[in-house]
Amino acid sequence: MGTALSFIFVAYPINSSYGNSLGKKKIEKTPKDYLIEIHQEVKELGSYPNEAFIKREFHTELNGDTENKEEHVVVLIYRVGDKERMLVQVTYYASKRKNSPIKYPKEIRVILCNLSGDDLEISHCDYDEKELESLLSDILQGIRKKKQILKLLEDKK
Repeated sequence: MGTALSFIFVAYPINSSYGNSLGKKKIEKTPKDYLIEIHQEVKELGSYPNEAFIKREFHTELNGDTENKEEHVVVLIYRVGDKERMLVQVTYYASKRKNSPIKYPKEIRVILCNLSGDDLEISHCDYDEKELESLLSDILQGIRKKKQILKLLEDKK
């Protein structure tokens, strides 16, 4: 009986700490994974008539303030030889005076990628690794939200 009770007390903390996630690994996305998804999402939107490139702009909140979307994101996809190049440009805005509704460009940061098939190489990045993960996740969510809005508008027509 002593061994049975010790098994219960030893097993309980293991089960309670792991819960339902026992045996399931959380899949973490890398910045390259996010950039590949951003590329796919924007490419699905396509280019505007008479343009040999895809350029899409998004206003999003990267600082969590949904009331004031202060960041402007441009995604540009174009061909260079047998590769595609994708530029992600983020413009940050700020007020010159406190409580002013007028915002001016404060900083512009860029991520430049080369794509060949399923392979993506980041050739230039103004962000560090830690900033990049949350930034790209937020940008991807913003793109998907805009695509949903565009789809709703198309469905109404």
